[in-house]
Amino acid sequence: MNKFSRIALKTLLWIVGSVIGLLLLIIFLIRLPSVQNYIAGKVTSYVEGKIGTPFHIGSINIEFPKKLVLENIYLEDQSRDTLVAGEAIKVDINMMKLLNNTVEIQQLEATGITAKIRRSLPDSSFNFDYIIKAFAGPENKDTKTDTSSAMVFNMDKVLFERFHIVYADDVIGTSADVYLKHFNTRIKKFDLTKNMAFDLPKINIDGLSAVVTQWNPVQEGTAPSVEDFGITDSTAIVTSLLPDIGINTADLKNINVRYEDKSSKLKTKFAIQKLYAEINSIDLNKEHVAIEKINLEGSDAEVLFDKIAQVTKPVTEKNTVSTPSKINWVVSVKDININDTHVWYKDDNQARMKGFDYFNIKIPAINTSMNDLYYSADSISGFSKVLNCQRPLGFRNQRPKS
Repeated sequence: MNKFSRIALKTLLWIVGSVIGLLLLIIFLIRLPSVQNYIAGKVTSYVEGKIGTPFHIGSINIEFPKKLVLENIYLEDQSRDTLVAGEAIKVDINMMKLLNNTVEIQQLEATGITAKIRRSLPDSSFNFDYIIKAFAGPENKDTKTDTSSAMVFNMDKVLFERFHIVYADDVIGTSADVYLKHFNTRIKKFDLTKNMAFDLPKINIDGLSAVVTQWNPVQEGTAPSVEDFGITDSTAIVTSLLPDIGINTADLKNINVRYEDKSSKLKTKFAIQKLYAEINSIDLNKEHVAIEKINLEGSDAEVLFDKIAQVTKPVTEKNTVSTPSKINWVVSVKDININDTHVWYKDDNQARMKGFDYFNIKIPAINTSMNDLYYSADSISGFSKVLNCQRPLGFRNQRPKS
């Protein structure tokens, strides 16, 4: 090897060594708390300057090359109310695939998160619209969207602990307060294109409380669209199709859901201690659900209709013909086991009946085992091996033939 070759080789090795050393130095510095706090301060200042409302991140922990942890997050909306607040968000993301328009998240964890979303009149705007506008680039009508470079989302493990969402929508007259204590799943398919598709082999929920109130019937065209959430990708096509959902196993514990529709005077409550289900298929568009097994332990269900004031509407061309939507749902379950379940159905719009009142049924302590349950719009069938239920008057029926 001549002198020139040795010099060239040493120079090349020095360059490669310098790059590796610089990379190692950056990795080392990024892991220092002081550097991470400096990054958090810079991010906070930039976002606050961009959106014009208070924003804070307590710390940013970057575990190179793909793990990002945000702690003590706080964001206010323009009304000085909390928009998002949380203890920690942990994201295990493949940084390299971002260069190929692919967001691949191996693990997403959110702990102690609170989000408050509002849509108000008269402009039908959400309380986060100003953030989307602040980060949106100038609109160019002449630019054609490249559908071949649409962003692809992939996700695997998801874990939520103490997740609280408050939603109020004056446009459709709906509010919801949902608190999720624990939720975890693994996602095999996460497709946001067309009508969307999600495949979650197993869902585990422990502790869910929800209160949903609706005071105005939903009108066509008033439901939130994808554009309302800042999604302008051409692959997010407006479609009447519902999402494709795949769930094999659902393990639910400590569920408490209340729903009230003030326009129809409907009040419902569903409290479940344990519910385990093995699901063969769910097709929301064809309105078909096939379930292999359901085990229900300790539940309380109420469906109550308060008295509705009778209003006589004048006969017009618009309301002389009414075409109700046809219900085509078909549900089949091979094996059902229900223990210690309480049911109450009451409709105050119907006159009370002597003897067995079909519009005021309250049955405590139902225990039953059934096979081959089938429900459709025109028929219900099934075979009951054991049925044990009690009524307040002491009615008791055991082991019917069918």
